[in-house]
Amino acid sequence: MPVWIAASSFGSEMAAKEQTDLVNIVKASGASGIEIRREMLADSGMRGLSGDREQLEPETLPKLRKLRDKIRICNLSAGYSAPIAMWLPGGRLNDRELNAVLQEGKELEACYVKVSLGWYDAGRSELNELKRLLSESIGDARSTGQPIRLMVENDQTMHGGNAEILKRFLERCAVEAVPVRMIFDIGNWHWVGESPMRAANMLAEYVDCIHCKQAQAGEDGWTAVPLSEAPEAEWREVLSCFPRELPRVIEFPITEPPLESTAGKYVRLLSEA
Repeated sequence: MPVWIAASSFGSEMAAKEQTDLVNIVKASGASGIEIRREMLADSGMRGLSGDREQLEPETLPKLRKLRDKIRICNLSAGYSAPIAMWLPGGRLNDRELNAVLQEGKELEACYVKVSLGWYDAGRSELNELKRLLSESIGDARSTGQPIRLMVENDQTMHGGNAEILKRFLERCAVEAVPVRMIFDIGNWHWVGESPMRAANMLAEYVDCIHCKQAQAGEDGWTAVPLSEAPEAEWREVLSCFPRELPRVIEFPITEPPLESTAGKYVRLLSEA
């Protein structure tokens, strides 16, 4: 049972550290992979969401290669999460940033690059343009035996976390042979008022990976919290909608020391569910 951990799970104090340090914690926890977060590299040359970059910045390459080498040494798998929208307002493809993060994912030797759907418009968004970009950006990676997939995740916005819109997009991708799959975030559905079970039943056939967290309502809205160990917990029922071999990614706060032991407890919980 592959269980991964998102690098963002270890709290704000750890987020200020090198993600290479977090690789050691993930390895010690017994997890089989780590999801590297682009936004956590922002202090070392990454310009984030500007949309005006067509290639990697020179200072970014050593960071990604250092992470790649560390992940290799630890014999872990890697994913790459980038907080960008696939489709810009008006339905236009965010081709510059999408190409950039795909190149970054290749440098990392990631299994996948994860982005948000953005403002997909079935009447305006050109899937042929996306298909061409993917062919040009990741075709050579496949030919060298380093497959990388583009994944779209349901986010916490009304346009990027709408199950109906996501289903229409993924259906069209399947029909038109556009190689995009989905990361299903169990907790994020609560931010947009969707039922996680309803969404799972609608989207299961398009899902290749599951982000696991619970959402808790409070005075200031929803917050991500660790998984409940209760047998009747919602996340268990949602997971039953998907094949057991799909990676399950921990994406909730792990802050209780020692971090390796706390993370290991949740790795075991998910691997046995």
